[in-house]
Amino acid sequence: MSSQRIAPGDRLALHYEKVVRELVARHAKMHEEPLVLAIRFRFDDAEDIHLLEVIEGFPGGGDDPPLTTEFGPTPEFPILGRFHLTLASPAQLRSAIGRSDEILADLRRDGIVLFPQPPDSTAKQLLSGLGLPA
Repeated sequence: MSSQRIAPGDRLALHYEKVVRELVARHAKMHEEPLVLAIRFRFDDAEDIHLLEVIEGFPGGGDDPPLTTEFGPTPEFPILGRFHLTLASPAQLRSAIGRSDEILADLRRDGIVLFPQPPDSTAKQLLSGLGLPA
């Protein structure tokens, strides 16, 4: 596809898609805290990126809410807005589902599974709880 055919907003979307997929691929290679599930969501927020990563062994109790942190652009992660990274263990995500945490509405509205592809049994179970297709 020619870059002249891509509207400026679409170029930004393609750039964001690339940097997020590269980040998730790097995180998927981290064996000390294995990545279980990665879901990008809140596509309506055009300048910001919202990503949920479920990590085996993520610190905290199973009843703790997912942790959301924000980052600005860096040379390694060049974006216009903010990067909203939400982190949780599988148990924390299950608890969030049970509590109907606010983030769930955003995930259900437009969440796209980036990892794993295809989803394994743990990811499928979590996706089912979220009401997202596996």
